[in-house]
Amino acid sequence: DITVSWKVIQPPTSTQPHPIDSTILRQQNQDGTFNATSTCESLRGEVREDEPYIVRAVVEHNKLKHPKQRQWRSDEKDNKDFLARPEVEMIQIPKLFANQQTQLQCRISHFYPDELTVNWIMKDHGSGQLNQINDGGRYGIPNNTSQLQPDKTFTHTALLDFTPSIADHGSEVICRVNHPSLKKPLERTTGALQVLGKYH
Repeated sequence: DITVSWKVIQPPTSTQPHPIDSTILRQQNQDGTFNATSTCESLRGEVREDEPYIVRAVVEHNKLKHPKQRQWRSDEKDNKDFLARPEVEMIQIPKLFANQQTQLQCRISHFYPDELTVNWIMKDHGSGQLNQINDGGRYGIPNNTSQLQPDKTFTHTALLDFTPSIADHGSEVICRVNHPSLKKPLERTTGALQVLGKYH
């Protein structure tokens, strides 16, 4: 029989590895051999984000003279084994009236760690030019903090306060999300804005 045990070592110089829970799935092949997949899903609740750590998997079997092991370091460059990709919902768009302040919301969930970058961009309906939106003038970008969820991932709601004008009719607002788990940013767009005139 095969066993796989998982341990976390934090800091990496620690001499006292901490065991963590895992599950193992065994599957028999047609030739009588077996495949085994061991999964460790509880890591995020076992480590401190502000300090590097090592995760070690040790495989033992009666045909092995010595246990086999593999380990991963959290601070290795380009190491994506400990990351969870964000999911970005569609932008929530209220009814837009010219010269009346409104708020757009873009909800981002299931990401880890809490290292998210969000940019708001205006795409001009005439030229198609992309202009990054900055805090100030007719735009406001509230500083919203991420929320830790029971599964140890994070959720964040990006907010944009702005006062549309008739000139914005047909333009698009884009929410661009970047995270260490992504090769390229994720984007959501409002589509062409429908700005209504306000009559008194």
